Amino acid sequence: MNKVIFSHKLLVVIGLSLICALPAGEAFARGEGGRRHDDRPAIVAPRRHDTIVVRNEQYHYRDGRFFRRNFFGFFFPVPPPFGAVVAVLPVGHTTVMVGGYPYYYYDRVYYKPCPSGYMVVAEPRVNTTVIYSQPAPVQTEIISEDTISVLVPNVNGSYTSVKLVKRNNGYVGPQGEYYPEHPTIAQLKVLYGG
Repeated sequence: MNKVIFSHKLLVVIGLSLICALPAGEAFARGEGGRRHDDRPAIVAPRRHDTIVVRNEQYHYRDGRFFRRNFFGFFFPVPPPFGAVVAVLPVGHTTVMVGGYPYYYYDRVYYKPCPSGYMVVAEPRVNTTVIYSQPAPVQTEIISEDTISVLVPNVNGSYTSVKLVKRNNGYVGPQGEYYPEHPTIAQLKVLYGG
């Protein structure tokens, strides 16, 4: 009697395991075009994950995140591999136009449209042209016999006025630093350039 009950329980467990192993989207009967046989739209559950192969490495993708399987069979998150192609963008992505081309951004990952979906790419960079310009001449103003003021250029195009006091054949700056001879703009930029 106990063997019969055990075998029935075993069959129930095996049957439930097989049902649970089916992807959710295949649990409902559908006809052509994703419709049921009675012409009502089919109920299609979202896929659990997509399997993506990049450079012979297998990844799992779900909702904008990439995973790998470890030795024990558990999934762990990994950085997105460049070149991975996903069929659908994650919900909540934003569109970024760079150089006239659309990129899609979600959770620190950029995607670029490609024929089979959207490819993971590096952060897009805008090419900039650097135009060489002559540095502004050093502007020094004599305030007194022992004090001079030097204009130090800042990154934003403005200037910072630095007063130097002459002492022992050298100069002392506003923070007490000593220059054995007249300091260059490069030396002053270290402390006073912004």
